[in-house]
Amino acid sequence: MTPPSIDFNKYFVLYITLGRKKSGGYAVSVRDVLISCAPYDDSKVSIVLKLDEPAPGEGVDLGETSPFVIAKIQLTCLKNISYSQFQFIQKYNSQYAPVDRQILQFRYLGSE
Repeated sequence: MTPPSIDFNKYFVLYITLGRKKSGGYAVSVRDVLISCAPYDDSKVSIVLKLDEPAPGEGVDLGETSPFVIAKIQLTCLKNISYSQFQFIQKYNSQYAPVDRQILQFRYLGSE
C-alpha cells in the first residue's frame, strides 16, 4: 500500500498515541482542530480529542494495545510551528478542558 502524497507546504501530519495499554477498550480520535493565528509565532493549535477508556467491569480484549490516531491538518496561517504551540483539549458537553499531556504522546511532521 502506497502512503498518500502530502504537500507539506499546505499541511502537517499529527500522530497522537495513548501509549501502551494493558487491555483493549481504549481509543483516541480527533474531533476538531482550532487554530488561532497571531503575530510573532504566538499562534496556537488546539486539538480537540475524544478519549475513550473501558468502563469498570466492561468486557475488553486482554491483549496489550497502543491506541493512536494520525491526522492531516491544513497549515492556514501557521508557518513555523513548535511543540509548545500545541494544546490538547477534550469537550465535555459544551465545556472544554485541557488533556493532561502525561497521558498521551504526540509527534508532528511538516516542512522543515
